Amino acid sequence: MNASRINIFSKHSGFTLMEVLVALLIVGIALGTVIHCITQAAATSRRLVQKSSASWIASNRMNELHAQHYWDTAEDSAPTTLTFSGREWRQEETVITTPNPNMRQVTIKVYAGKEADSSVQLIGYLINPQLLQTANPTNNLP
Repeated sequence: MNASRINIFSKHSGFTLMEVLVALLIVGIALGTVIHCITQAAATSRRLVQKSSASWIASNRMNELHAQHYWDTAEDSAPTTLTFSGREWRQEETVITTPNPNMRQVTIKVYAGKEADSSVQLIGYLINPQLLQTANPTNNLP
């Protein structure tokens, strides 16, 4: 009686090799998908941080030009290098005359290192400071 009892339990006591291989295949595919999703999320996060930092740099430069009432800018400036948030950035400015002689269009392009293809571009306008002084004779420039 002991032999038949052992025989009954040994038939149903484990998984077959095929079941184990199918389970490993499913787990492998699931882990691969999870790793791919995590990698994509990290890359997207890195790009967002880079774009945000570049936007801040461009915005800061445009605000500097406005605050200094800058007018005598060169048509094209050489790229300048600066450090922001522990990283090296390049900044290029282009000034274009507009049909209105009292306004100039400024394009500021910012990118990390030598990655010019992944840049941020900000376009703004400068007003002739002499025009501002004649409009506000108390010399309290806005």
